[in-house]
Amino acid sequence: MGPLYLPSKNSAWHNFAPCANFATVLTGKKKAKTTAKPKKKMPAKKVAKSKGAAGSKSKQIFELAAPDADTVMLAGDFTDWDNAPKSMRKLKSGVWKTTVNLEKNKKVQYRFLVDGQWVDDPECQDRIPNGFGGENCIRKVSE
Repeated sequence: MGPLYLPSKNSAWHNFAPCANFATVLTGKKKAKTTAKPKKKMPAKKVAKSKGAAGSKSKQIFELAAPDADTVMLAGDFTDWDNAPKSMRKLKSGVWKTTVNLEKNKKVQYRFLVDGQWVDDPECQDRIPNGFGGENCIRKVSE
């Protein structure tokens, strides 16, 4: 079906004009043009990170000597274990290193994933059984 043609306001019935707005023809009143204004974007809500006591995070360095490894990752209760382990970078010396900000005055459990295999930190003396037949290393985070 083609466009609907109705007489314009000031024409005789034999002079038909295309009808863009049927309501205008019926009422004789034009709707006020509304130009859609772009919606203002709400500023992003800033989420304040709770720091508790001033500077309650401590930068902790984790290192593991594994010169023949292809990948080394740090996993712990602070990374949700193997759900989000932290990649480590290999230094020229063959030592793998990463830095993590951890909450002060707290004990954390961790282990390394070397080429997909769980490995203990040979430098860590404090350990706790992990329920999988091995032990997790424990680090007391201090100042």
